[in-house]
Amino acid sequence: MIRYFSLTATVLLLTLTAFSQPQSFLSEKSLGIENDYSVEVYNTESGFPQNSVIAIFQSSDGYLWFSTFSGLVRFDGMSFKTFGQNETKGLLSNTVLSIQEDKNNQLWFLDDLGHLVKYDGKTFTGFEKSFENITITSFCFADDGNLYVSTSNNEIYNVNANVLDFITRINQASIRFIIAGKNNSVMVASTNGLYELKNNKLSKNNLLPPSMITGMSYDTDNFLWVTSAMGLYKISDTKAVPVQLPDESDHYLKVFIDRQNRKWIYKGSDGIYLSDETEFTQLTEESGLSSNSINFIYQDRENNIWVGTNNAGVNKLCYKAFKTISVEDGLIADGVAPIIKTSSGIIYAGNNCGGINKIIEGKIIKLPIPKSNDCVWSLLEDKEGYIWVGTFGGGLFKFRNDIQLEQFNKKNSGLDDVVLALFQDSHGTIWIGTDKGIFTLRNDSISSFKSDIIKTKICYFTEDIYKNIWVASNNGLIKITGNNVNIYTTYNGLPTNTLRSLYIDDNNTLWIGSIGGGFCRYKDGKFTTLKNIPEISNNDVFCIAEDNLQDFWFTTNKGIYSIKKYDLNNYADLKTATVTFRFFDRKDGLKTNEFNSGFQPNFLKEDNTHFMFPTIKGITMLNTRRIITNDYLPRVIIEKIKADEKEFNAADNLELSETVHSLEINYTAPSFTNPQKIYFQYKLEGHDADWSIPTTERTVKYFNVKPGTYSFKVKIYGIIGSDKSIRIAVPIPAYRSNWFLAFIYVAAIALLGIITYLRIKYIRKQEKNKTEVNKKLAEFELKALQAQMNPHFLFNCLNTIKYFITTNNPNAANKYLTKFSKLLRMFLDHSTTNTVTLEEEINLLRLYIELEQMRFDEGFNFHLQVDDSIDYKNTEIPSTLFQPFVENAINHGLLNLNRKGNLTLIFEQGNEVIRGIVDDDGIGRSNSSKLKQKMAVTHISRGTQLIDERIKTLNYIRPQSIEIEIIDKKDDQNNPAGTRVIVTIPVIK
Repeated sequence: MIRYFSLTATVLLLTLTAFSQPQSFLSEKSLGIENDYSVEVYNTESGFPQNSVIAIFQSSDGYLWFSTFSGLVRFDGMSFKTFGQNETKGLLSNTVLSIQEDKNNQLWFLDDLGHLVKYDGKTFTGFEKSFENITITSFCFADDGNLYVSTSNNEIYNVNANVLDFITRINQASIRFIIAGKNNSVMVASTNGLYELKNNKLSKNNLLPPSMITGMSYDTDNFLWVTSAMGLYKISDTKAVPVQLPDESDHYLKVFIDRQNRKWIYKGSDGIYLSDETEFTQLTEESGLSSNSINFIYQDRENNIWVGTNNAGVNKLCYKAFKTISVEDGLIADGVAPIIKTSSGIIYAGNNCGGINKIIEGKIIKLPIPKSNDCVWSLLEDKEGYIWVGTFGGGLFKFRNDIQLEQFNKKNSGLDDVVLALFQDSHGTIWIGTDKGIFTLRNDSISSFKSDIIKTKICYFTEDIYKNIWVASNNGLIKITGNNVNIYTTYNGLPTNTLRSLYIDDNNTLWIGSIGGGFCRYKDGKFTTLKNIPEISNNDVFCIAEDNLQDFWFTTNKGIYSIKKYDLNNYADLKTATVTFRFFDRKDGLKTNEFNSGFQPNFLKEDNTHFMFPTIKGITMLNTRRIITNDYLPRVIIEKIKADEKEFNAADNLELSETVHSLEINYTAPSFTNPQKIYFQYKLEGHDADWSIPTTERTVKYFNVKPGTYSFKVKIYGIIGSDKSIRIAVPIPAYRSNWFLAFIYVAAIALLGIITYLRIKYIRKQEKNKTEVNKKLAEFELKALQAQMNPHFLFNCLNTIKYFITTNNPNAANKYLTKFSKLLRMFLDHSTTNTVTLEEEINLLRLYIELEQMRFDEGFNFHLQVDDSIDYKNTEIPSTLFQPFVENAINHGLLNLNRKGNLTLIFEQGNEVIRGIVDDDGIGRSNSSKLKQKMAVTHISRGTQLIDERIKTLNYIRPQSIEIEIIDKKDDQNNPAGTRVIVTIPVIK
């Protein structure tokens, strides 16, 4: 069956009365090669309320409806929704006997109490009172849309505006049921033959012998098929032709005719008799049915056959395009690898381990060859009729008439023992792919090919019209032209470097199958990766085969896919934005969804319509003529909307509350062939910029939806015109409406005038205090910064003391401690005030430098110069301002010299400023930075950072700013020669 997919999803489907995810199971018996149909069973374990299925119907929107003794079931292919009498208003009984649809797409149900119930898509309406308690036994809609009913009194009525209009009555027999006939007529089945109601006149069909009618159905040629107590009849306008039934069949049968004109005859305990008018085939539990007791048969729009059973659920029958032969049918083992068909018509299929299966006219002969290694991974019939067998571990074998002639392996020819691919080119050369490289075979002589370049697993060879050899490997695509080799990888445009299959079509276009990257096309010297195709782009492509309709078939470890080559080319050429595909799995006849790969040949094409594919459970055979086509396109349905946990029925226009914190939208597209392969795209216009990526999810959630008018749209990927939309309005809250905003605006202006006047008066009063407050705050901040610096300063001094103690120098430590105690007292005195005299600052710096000289063993000279014009006893500067710069000069400038350096401290008098200079002839800042990087030093100088922050604060509260200039000194050769820091301080007296 053709299945055009674009998107389906696992839907979170909350129903009126029940919710369930279907968990069907596939009958293994039905997958036998002798059976034409696979059987998938749904029952109470799948979500049905009860296992007896009485009637089946597909509504115009695509849903399938099933009736059971415990309620109605609606199915979209992914989820069940159950409607029961107790939970569903309008239903008058849990047991529905018949389901039909009128011309307005409203469903009608007939229950076991004789009541009609109508469903308009939202509500059920029962007519037990409108019909004056008349018990209805059957109903139908004629071609003109008129509703006719039969009653328990053998009367026939026409229903107009929910009112019964009497037409006629049969007195000679009891009416069993009625169906729509041709040309607006109604066919009436009775216990005494067939009647026709036309133009409100009842006439008996005398072509049939009088007997009880049990079933009626029209075929595609408008012949009426009737089952009765006398047998099966094919009726035209002029005659009734009896059809011979199998002798063992029960004549009290029913008949259903599908769109392929196949006759399904059932009732009783014999299962189903299927007829194509030439022969009958019986379908029973041995064929995979869950029961031989059949209540109802129906065909959906995708040509699936649904069989309702008595107490065994419903069976979905799928006509198998594939049939599989396995160990059960005579193969040596299930794991099949290469398959070839010889020029004499013999098929050879190698098992991964076990030998070779020889198939002649359907008969399987087991050949346990090669005897020394029966793990067969590649096969080839050369132009001279020899059979070449590549093995996993035993090398290459040559056969004629199933007799081994030669063996080539690592020991006798240098050939690798794992042979995965065999191919003979147009010149007669046999190309051999191994797990380590490429070899060639000419005149029974093995040669290694480019072993210095090609050192990888080889899986496939092919040849183009220009005699180039193309090779699929684990390290990319290899092109061999004569003795020249080109290797293409992801760098050149391949989706992945792990390749498994190659195919050159009639246009000399190379198609490449990869592991994890889907398809790639090589055309006109350009690689085109087929990205963003749902499920295809990231799949494993094991083989590529083309049929007579130019459809590509490719196997995977998930099933087998088919895509039109024309569509792939258009997608690769950017002419279309989507690609549809067909998918086939176990329900289509596969015994497993996992195919085999990594060898050549990886499939057999017998002709343009017959193919064989190797799997891990036998040989899967495809006959493309068995595929039943259909034009069904699933219809998108928005089922339900939930806003802040409140449910709404989907309508064209939906008004929600003012605030929507959570918006959940459920949608679906009923499909029953491969619903899980339907992909959706959606967008909320006004919220989303573009369509979503294709997804199988059927629920989308939005959060904190702002007021506004939105249009939610959802479509099936790849199906043009499948869009479904709904308008969703979230009103603007009253406090955000125009009239409310205008009122607020006017009131605000008036209030603003009053507030402005009072505010100006208040600001003027407060502004006077603002500056003083800011200054006090800045002073507090300054003290806080100084409090952070003091521990930093002490920490460096304590490190020096620690140094002398750890080096066992008690005299130096004692001397140092004496000086440090004096320094500590000075430091504590300075910490209580923001400023000190220049004299006090110089004394503190001198003492600190002496301590550092002791620490570094007089490693530098210290010079002090103070301008005589400076009143250093009365001139105040910020306390401990110079100490961090002195520390940096010593630690980063002088410490790393290989000579004795010089530190100079200069204080000069300027124009109402004091200029303090810290000068060193050390290694300079640039060399110090390089040294830090070389030593991977990660410590950041907190002292310099703190002094920067402190100076910024001082500059905020002082009328004049302190300025700092740092100069990198250079010698005559422009090399670093030290650093000079100039601090300019306004005089404070």
